[in-house]
Amino acid sequence: MLSTPSTRHCHTVTGQLDGVEVHEDLNNLTHCLISTQVEAFCKELAARIAKDHPSCPTYEVACAHKHSVSVLLARCDQLKAPDGTWDTWIDYDRFHALAASGEPFTVEDYKAPCPPWALLGAAEDGFDPSDTRMYKKKANGKSR
Repeated sequence: MLSTPSTRHCHTVTGQLDGVEVHEDLNNLTHCLISTQVEAFCKELAARIAKDHPSCPTYEVACAHKHSVSVLLARCDQLKAPDGTWDTWIDYDRFHALAASGEPFTVEDYKAPCPPWALLGAAEDGFDPSDTRMYKKKANGKSR
């Protein structure tokens, strides 16, 4: 699986570029992509992997979380069920038991079904319906 979040914590960049002093604070949203851009990037990345590396396994966008602007590319042969659903969740109890056993194991041994609300295109946009969703007031004083 390949998780592709929109942002990573950055620090202030200071240095020279072509002899010009540069000082830029990257801790703002100016340099961040929105969820649709990250999704499009991931779809293009999967297509490019398939085109440029035909011997590699096939990857597809499986899950998306709109709030964190994160998209998950998953390996189809390991994680896509025959009915088109995805097994991208991890059964952590099983994983830890397998790890403690000292025996070899594969993803097949600890993968778990992804809940429908986390799948790409779900109405919940990746939000667990049992969680309470919080909305910030926008600059105009309105919330969603």
